[in-house]
Amino acid sequence: MSNIVFIVFLLVQLAFLISILASLKAALDPCNNSVLGVTLPKDKINYNSVQQIEFLYNKNINSLAVVSTLLFVPELLFKIDFQGYPSLIITYFFIWIAFILVASRRVIYSANKKLKALKHNNNWELDKTFNNLDSIEERNGKGKVKNFSYDEDDLWPNGLDYYNPSDDSIIVPKRVGNGKTLNLGNKAGRAIGLTSLALAILSVGGLSLFFLITDFYTPSINIEGDKIEVSDLAYSTVFKSNDIKDVELIDDVPIESKIDGALTSSYARGEFNVNSYGTGKLYIYKKKSPYILIKLKDSYIIYNESDTIKTNSIYDKLKAQVK
Repeated sequence: MSNIVFIVFLLVQLAFLISILASLKAALDPCNNSVLGVTLPKDKINYNSVQQIEFLYNKNINSLAVVSTLLFVPELLFKIDFQGYPSLIITYFFIWIAFILVASRRVIYSANKKLKALKHNNNWELDKTFNNLDSIEERNGKGKVKNFSYDEDDLWPNGLDYYNPSDDSIIVPKRVGNGKTLNLGNKAGRAIGLTSLALAILSVGGLSLFFLITDFYTPSINIEGDKIEVSDLAYSTVFKSNDIKDVELIDDVPIESKIDGALTSSYARGEFNVNSYGTGKLYIYKKKSPYILIKLKDSYIIYNESDTIKTNSIYDKLKAQVK
């Protein structure tokens, strides 16, 4: 992974973290008498016990910010120590995103639960139909009367998720933060939510697995009679003994450009242009010389193992195939 791509990854993570923290902070704004997803009487919003919950909530946000920032360190170490294996950075990136999403929701859940308990214990329940505190905008035009605030805490179990089987709306405005959310009490809303979650998990898991397998797959050479096969995930090739013009060991593979394949600071697999040799196929661990140069009638293959002894052993076997 190039330094530019790595920096882009870090900037995306930083922007994502800032947006999540800003959204968490926005939950403290008493919009329509709703604080942390809980509707309170107007004269109780600045109540001492409410402010204590808000203080703890702010503290948890700050802790999340610190922990999330510290979690950049392993990613930097991956870049330094495993820079030839970008799959580790990509997988860690997905894990980091998942951690932020789960942790941020738990911060909201915890504060919402405490504030609801405080409201219940102090009998601050509001009229479930309407009351005369402050006006709110109609959410979807159904069952709402302007100039009234509504206590719908039971429809927002954790302050974030909306669950109302009686509401035909699939998408509604969020109660905490900006944007929209799904009505999980609606069959269509649940279907969209579960499908989206499943697709996200499968996509992220599939991509991570693919990159990990690609990075850590080990090519191999199999010799069966006069048939020789170089096995690789995507760039396997087969040739015969009488196709070999010569086999020799070389100490350097000066790659000029990649035509089709995978190239990192640790390995090169696929079709490349190599200085002095032209276009051919590489299956090499970089900085692990020597390399086996297999000259064919119309092209060439350069191969090695991560272990020098194994490379020399394969070289001897291939040399014996030259006729």
